[in-house]
Parts: sequence; structure tokens; C-alpha cells
Amino acid sequence: MIPFKQYLHEAKNLHQIHLEQNAFLGIGALRSAIMTVQDLRAKLKGHATSKKVDVSMKWDGAPAVFAGINPETGKFFVSTKGLFNKNPKLVQSKEDLSQYGGDLAKKLATAYEELSKLGIKGILQGDILFTKSDLKKKKIDGVTYIIFQPNTIAYAIPANSDLGKKISSTKIGVVFHTVYTGKSIDSLSASYNPNIGALKNNKNSWIIDAFMHDYSGTLTFTQKEDDWVSAVLSDIGRTFRTVSAKTYEGLAERELDAKMEQYVNSQVREGKIAVRDKAFVSGFKAYYSVWFHKNKIDKVKSEVGKEKHQATFDEHNAFIDANANQIAAMANMYNHLYDVKLLFVRKFEEIGARVKHFVEDGKGYKCTAPEGFCAIRDGEIIKLVDRLEFSQNNFNLAKKWK
Repeated sequence: MIPFKQYLHEAKNLHQIHLEQNAFLGIGALRSAIMTVQDLRAKLKGHATSKKVDVSMKWDGAPAVFAGINPETGKFFVSTKGLFNKNPKLVQSKEDLSQYGGDLAKKLATAYEELSKLGIKGILQGDILFTKSDLKKKKIDGVTYIIFQPNTIAYAIPANSDLGKKISSTKIGVVFHTVYTGKSIDSLSASYNPNIGALKNNKNSWIIDAFMHDYSGTLTFTQKEDDWVSAVLSDIGRTFRTVSAKTYEGLAERELDAKMEQYVNSQVREGKIAVRDKAFVSGFKAYYSVWFHKNKIDKVKSEVGKEKHQATFDEHNAFIDANANQIAAMANMYNHLYDVKLLFVRKFEEIGARVKHFVEDGKGYKCTAPEGFCAIRDGEIIKLVDRLEFSQNNFNLAKKWK
């Protein structure tokens, strides 16, 4: 699992990990995933240990936005991920907008104008959900909605609701999820769960945070569900003991762990979750053979070069064969973690948000679930996403923001 602060440093261009992917990433990562499941279960059961984990809902916003006080100049600014460039791109005046172009410059102009009125202390990071021109009125199944689509998911609020009327009258919507503090841009450190309630009111802005603050008594496990999770965790525990750290190290040294992630992603694009047991090993070997020949062997012209790559491929293939049982065990744990994750996702979806979620599939709007959720535990962040819902849409449907 990726440390939260490390993940949030956008200059490193890291990404969040799906819970189940930790089955391929090493003993420590797998142990952390299991403990996250245990703490999520405790949270839904109302146990004291539930305080070890926080849950946030993922918003499919774009572009990313940073806003606050530049610790080096004392001036208010807005920025994108360019904040962490070697030469940071900050908008501290309207003249600075010339660094950007097109729709991005327009959105940053609105952000600079409206977010400066919030009285932000430090620096906040979030995602822009909409600016005024993004808001559309659409009738879906006989109900008129205010709709904004920052990226893959379209968000819809009944137009005649209090929330719909409020959003209609605003110029920008932003979801904040991170706070940065420090004496310079280079030394910024991140923490989550910004105190949105401390911001000043601005009628032109709809500002929310991503965290699910109170769902005690709303979401609970049934005894049957709790027993099922216990059984799955026990099975994972037994399988866990059959996989060695040396095998994980060998996969990482050959970058086969990354290729297994790519193989899984290829399955998701086709609407499938990775198969279990030895079927995973044979499927991965076939995928890796095609990838290696296309990207390595077939790209060199000299026979010496081809023989060198072929020798590497043969060694990798032999390693996979020698560790087939352990790789199959990893696939089984991957599937177990995926199954457990879906139970948590379905539970969190029960909260009944006032915002409906749709995707455009070329024929109109199709109802979908939220993008997903994040579990944050001991400074680490991990995705809880239905990959056959959002991830497949994210891979295959056109995005609003590029």
C-alpha cells in the first residue's frame, strides 16, 4: 500500500491501489490489506477499533485544483498539479492565467476569483466538479436534473430540490480532500479531512469534502455477512502462509508484479475479474508472452539483440513456472479480497446520497454507482471500487476532461 503522504505528492505521479491488488505486491502490502478489512468490519460493527480507519467517497472530478496561501509570498493562489513542478505554476494574479490556455484557464480564473473569498488557511487540494458553463438541465425518467460531468461520471441533482437550486446559482463546485502545510512549496506535508466548516460562506461556491463523517447506526453487518467475512479472512490467512517473501521479491525484481497488474486491467476492460488458481497463471503467461514479444523481441532488428531478449523472456517464464503454485495462491487471495471489498462497497452505497450518478454510453444516461470509496488507515490510502462498474467505464467510455 502507498503511504498517504507519498501518494498525495503529485509530482511523484503515484496512484492509489485497489484493495485486492495488494495480493500481488508483497507480504507487507497483503498484511496491510487484511488489517484494513478487519478495521472496516469493526467500523461497521461499531467497535472502538473502528477509529483506526476513515472512509471517504471518491468523486470523479477534474481538473485537480490547489488553493490557499503561498507560504513563500503570503499571497492567495490557485494551481493545478503544476504546483509541484520544478518551477511551480501558480496563479497569484489574473495575469498569471496566461500560463494556461483553453478551458483550463477559464476554470482557474473562476477558481481564483471565488475560492479567494473562502478564507483558506494553509493550502487545500481538491477537484473541480463544475463551473457555471458545465451545468446542464436534463430530464431523465421524467425527472429534471441539474447535471455536471467533470470526467467519466455525470452527477445529477433534482433541479427543484434545495441542493439543485443552490448549485444552479453558483459559479463553481469543488470537492476538497487534502490539507497541505509547510514553510515553502518544496516542504509541504499533507494530511486528509480538511475542515470545510471553518471556511467562509461564498454564495458563488459549492464546497464539500469527500469524507463520510457519520454513518454509525446507518450501515451495519448482518450476522450472516459477518460470518462470511470471517470465513474469507480465514481462507486468506491459510493461503497467505503458502506464499514466501522470496517469491514476491522475485516478481518485483523482474517487474512481473507490474505486468500482473496490467494483465488484471486488461481483464477488467473486457468486463472480467481475474480467474483463480492455475487458470490465472496460464492466462498471465499468455498475456506476458504477447506483451514481451511485441515490446521487446520484435522491436530489435539484430539477432544478438533478439537472442538477449529471448534469454530474458525464457528466464522470466521459468520463474513463473517454478512459482506457479504461489502465483495461483496470490490470484486466489486477490479474488477473496475483491469479493470482500464488494461487500463494503455495497454497504457504503446504502448511505443514500442526494446526488445520483450516471454515465453516458452513446445512447443516453445510464444509472451507475458512485465511483467508489477510499479507506485511510495508519497514513495509508486504498481504493474500494467496483472494478466491473466504474473501472470498466473509466477504461472504455469517453472522458469529459482530458
